[in-house]
Amino acid sequence: MRISCSGFRKCLCGSLSIAGLDYKELPDVYIIFISKFDIFCEKRTIYHIDRVIKETGTIVENGTHVIYVNIAVDDKSDIAELMQYFKKSVGQNPKFPKTCSRVNFFKKTKEGASIMCQVVEEYAAEKTKQTEIKWQQTFWKMVYLLTLLLNQHLRLRMILLQN
Repeated sequence: MRISCSGFRKCLCGSLSIAGLDYKELPDVYIIFISKFDIFCEKRTIYHIDRVIKETGTIVENGTHVIYVNIAVDDKSDIAELMQYFKKSVGQNPKFPKTCSRVNFFKKTKEGASIMCQVVEEYAAEKTKQTEIKWQQTFWKMVYLLTLLLNQHLRLRMILLQN
C-alpha cells in the first residue's frame, strides 16, 4: 500500500519557512491521519511511521513524524479510548476532560451550536459553489461536443446533397 505524506510536509514547511531561516531551525512536523478503518490491517490503534535504512535498520530523522490512528481497533490503550470517545462524542471521560468539555460546549450550549451552524453553513456554501462551477464546466463541455456533432452532421448532409 502506497501512502505519501511528502506533499503535506512540503505544504507545511513551505508555509513555515522564512527567508534566511536555516532548515535545521524548522520545527518538527507531526502529520496525524485519523481513519475509520485499520489502514494497515495489523490490529493496532496507532502506527508510528519512520524512515528507516533497510540495510542497517537505522532510523533517519528528517523532522517529519507520521502517525496513523484508527477508530476501528480498540486495543484498550488510552489512544483507543480517545478514538472511541471521538466516535461517540457523548458523556464525560475523566482521562480527557478538556476534549469532553469542548465537545459538550459545541453540543449542549447555544453559543457552541451557533458556531457549529456557522461552520456547517460556510462549508455548505463552499461545496455549493464548487458544485456550480463543476456543472458549468460540464455544461460548456456538452455544448462544445454538441456543436462538434452538429458540425459533423451538417458536413455529412452537405456531402450527401452534393452527390
